[in-house]
Amino acid sequence: MRNIAVFLAALFCLIAQPLSADVIEGADEQVEKIANPVLEVLLECLEKNDYQKYLSQADEAHRDLLTRDKYIQANTQVKEKMGKYISREYIGFLNQSNMTVALWKARFTKIDDDVLIKLVINRKGDKYYAAGMWFQ
Repeated sequence: MRNIAVFLAALFCLIAQPLSADVIEGADEQVEKIANPVLEVLLECLEKNDYQKYLSQADEAHRDLLTRDKYIQANTQVKEKMGKYISREYIGFLNQSNMTVALWKARFTKIDDDVLIKLVINRKGDKYYAAGMWFQ
């Protein structure tokens, strides 16, 4: 499992590196309320391999870095190594380097271990976007 986590973390770091983001002010409940809908769409896109819809949830810098080929390659690797997404539990957030990183403990079909999902959230106007996402 450790090799899978390292590989997937490295893979998503390459394609989902946040360039800029803003801290979300507030408590766990507020961050969860903001981040959960974004993650829900991203996980749905993972399942359906829907690059265009994924881009609708990504901030501008993330969209510029993530080509269709990189997205499909990452999705293929996740599905091969971890299987299908089953469930998740929100566990909190971190404010680091002017970014808010929301955290979930998730389950997938092909591995017995929990998977840590990290989602960096960025705000533009009154909408929130993914600035980076990792699976560990």
